[in-house]
Amino acid sequence: MSGNELAVGGHALAGATARQSVTRDTAQRALDGFLARVEEINANPLAEWGARKLVLFGSFLDPSIERVSDVDVAVEMVPLHQLTKEQLRPSSATRV
Repeated sequence: MSGNELAVGGHALAGATARQSVTRDTAQRALDGFLARVEEINANPLAEWGARKLVLFGSFLDPSIERVSDVDVAVEMVPLHQLTKEQLRPSSATRV
């Protein structure tokens, strides 16, 4: 093994987490709160940046998983002066 490779213990540490999983309902409430905050920021005339595109991905999309450890969301940020009103609508959120 060269000096730039992780040993087995290093890989285990890299994947470790102290988080406890939460119910799907709790995760959905957190996601709803996040989406509401994105709408607030995008509507704020004083905000310099906003979200043009949101992509939800990961285990939360699998309805058979009742407890999840996180909600994965990718956010494309852009200066707000470049957004049109159509791009600011929540319908621009994409689920994959």
